[in-house]
Amino acid sequence: MILNGVYMKKCKKCGDDLPNRVFVDGKMRNICKRKFCLKCSPFKKHNTSQYIAKKGHKVCTKCKKELPLKDFSRKGERLHSWCRSCLYLCQSEVDNKKKEKAVQYKGGKCIHCGYDKYYGALEFHHRNPSEKDVNFKKLRKRKWDEYKKELDKCDMVCSNCHSEIHHKIDMRRREERLKVS
Repeated sequence: MILNGVYMKKCKKCGDDLPNRVFVDGKMRNICKRKFCLKCSPFKKHNTSQYIAKKGHKVCTKCKKELPLKDFSRKGERLHSWCRSCLYLCQSEVDNKKKEKAVQYKGGKCIHCGYDKYYGALEFHHRNPSEKDVNFKKLRKRKWDEYKKELDKCDMVCSNCHSEIHHKIDMRRREERLKVS
């Protein structure tokens, strides 16, 4: 609603208009950033979360859905403000961007066959397995410089070529075992 040329927000619980300023305890208070009226959420009570969701539920700040508490991850002692689905989608986007950047860093195609149609089918093969960081998958969460150091130990190959490389390695190991015994 617009009153005297000023837009008035609505209370998220009851839908009443929210004025920008009101008298509370004999003082003029600026309440333009509030989401709930003073009837639904009394001044200085910090109790808005109970008006958003039923008991045992919480509203995800990303998707705005009311979900059971079990759908939220713990962040120390408290619950994360995003539901697990939103966290997963966000992390997937970040991971995909980092993978695209890594693929471009390594040349954008398989070094054996030249495949370059879909970056998701490109993989990183460590030339020397003993130099491989044990937590390579966890590197995705680290800074780009640390990620790059590990990528420098790798060749970029497509899924098919990567399978062939490991098949040859496995065959060599079997032959060596047979020779020893």
